[in-house]
Amino acid sequence: MKKSFVAGIVLFAVILFTGAFAFAEDGIINIYLNKTKELSPDKAEIVISVETSDKSSQVAADENKKISLNVQKKVKSLINTQNGDYVITSNYSLSPRNEYKNGKTVFDKYVAINTITVYTKSLDKVSLIVDSAIKEGATRVSNLNFKVTDYDKACMNLLTELMAQSKDRANKLSAPAGTTVKGVKSINTSCSMQGGTSFRKVYSANALGASAMEDSSTPIESGKLILNASVDVTYFLK
Repeated sequence: MKKSFVAGIVLFAVILFTGAFAFAEDGIINIYLNKTKELSPDKAEIVISVETSDKSSQVAADENKKISLNVQKKVKSLINTQNGDYVITSNYSLSPRNEYKNGKTVFDKYVAINTITVYTKSLDKVSLIVDSAIKEGATRVSNLNFKVTDYDKACMNLLTELMAQSKDRANKLSAPAGTTVKGVKSINTSCSMQGGTSFRKVYSANALGASAMEDSSTPIESGKLILNASVDVTYFLK
């Protein structure tokens, strides 16, 4: 009889609570809750690459070094290192490039690629950083991510809130059956972020033409990030 009564309460809970479900059996009740929260990004990660090529590996490398130094110098002048902004070299490669001609694979040229990653909290300067890098000779901006510095803290706060709600709900659902929460049998939690990634294929200033680069800036909007959190808790009842 007691088990049937609890089962009836569970059916009522499924209908009543949106975004949550619960079931109980043999002195155990399971509560699942999920919640989303909008967050404003406070930093950006920008990946910028410089690619050069020549029949000579030395020429390709030297030209890449020259352009890369100019790009890095310009980018560093736009960020605020006192606020935690920085630039790192995330990848460098120099390798031969072959092509297929007349049924044979033949050497074509050497390609040098220098990739830097820029981290900045000056979101209002992201568009300027992108455009300035391209004007200095960067050939690609391959990735742009907006992030939240205190992601772990925001995740923990939301999970803590859900845990308190799950215990309260477990007690309310089991009360009509004359039981209350005794302890926790198992806990599963998860956090994930949606949004924050912006990708736009960017060509070099040489390809676009200097006048085109001067006439307009790259439109970039950080938007909002969506934090998703969920808890799946099984409680012992007494």
